[in-house]
Amino acid sequence: MSDQKIKTKRNIQDSVFTNLFAEPENQLRVYQALHPEDTEATVDDITDVTLKAVMTTQLYNDLGFTMQDRTVVLMEAQSIWSMNIALRAMMYLG
Repeated sequence: MSDQKIKTKRNIQDSVFTNLFAEPENQLRVYQALHPEDTEATVDDITDVTLKAVMTTQLYNDLGFTMQDRTVVLMEAQSIWSMNIALRAMMYLG
């Protein structure tokens, strides 16, 4: 190869995660893994509540959905503290 450096796409895991779990069928699988006792849950019971960016031009890299009376939020994990995470969690609770 030449002297050009190959740049790694650092957010590829996030984009795969977001695309995979944005699908209602996969959200149902996550819900069923968390609540195996709820055998009557269907894709029709899912409501997307993923936060859209208000102050920025990008989506947040987390997903949220409700299943009947339960809210499931799949948020990113960070190695450093960020006020943004707490704010997003409060927005879901609100």
